[in-house]
Amino acid sequence: MEFSFDHLVHFVQNPLGAMEDAKKMGLHAFAGGNHEKWGTYNSLAYFGLSYIEFLGIRDRKKAEQAAIHHDLTQQAINLLPSIQGFNRIALRTNQIETVAERASELGFNIDGPVAGERTRDDGITIRWKMLFIKDNDSKLPLPFVIQWDQSDEDRQLDLQEKINGHSIGKVELDDLVFAVHDIELHTEKWSHLFGLRKSEPFIDEDLGATCIQISLKGGNLTFASPSGCGFLADYLQQHVEGPFLLRLKGEQSIPTQEILGSYFQVERQS
Repeated sequence: MEFSFDHLVHFVQNPLGAMEDAKKMGLHAFAGGNHEKWGTYNSLAYFGLSYIEFLGIRDRKKAEQAAIHHDLTQQAINLLPSIQGFNRIALRTNQIETVAERASELGFNIDGPVAGERTRDDGITIRWKMLFIKDNDSKLPLPFVIQWDQSDEDRQLDLQEKINGHSIGKVELDDLVFAVHDIELHTEKWSHLFGLRKSEPFIDEDLGATCIQISLKGGNLTFASPSGCGFLADYLQQHVEGPFLLRLKGEQSIPTQEILGSYFQVERQS
């Protein structure tokens, strides 16, 4: 099985308003469209084929009906509008049926693959399949898996202008940092399930954390737990485990900024 970082879901009250927040940091986000059968809508910011989805609820009644069979919509219903921030990631693959079989063999409950679609503002409908893998032993949701109808090459061509639209120049996704209490537990589970390589533990002095990184095409996953007093220890006293810091690389350096409940940082590409 092969996986790439597909996207990070950022729950927000107003996806169109989130576009303006991203713009203040020099990042280009644009209206994505509506998920008619789920009652949700989004705006998107791309870094290559990896992207952020600013996801909000458009029709709460429809979303509540869809949530019965759609785990991500259920999470949106539970958290919005009161809690905004990063929530969950999607891993991209071309072998979604194989992934479903492996997850079942390992004892995980699965939902899907289920079909999804979104109609863009230009009237074009984008289609994909999604697989939700449920881990009842952890409060940290596992990634969901996505398989697009289009090939990566076709999507790259289709999205070229939007990928290169950042006012601060070319930007790539470096890594996404997860705040957790037990880095060994989560990295062992994730790396084993998806067949991904993980690093040896290392110290991040800026976060005051011990970290393990899982290597992933399109953006690595860094799991961090407090190594003493510091930023991360303070963060986990007030928040649940999950992704909280997106580190990007670009032509300019921009210090860490909070946008709608989560943190963004751009490091200058060396």
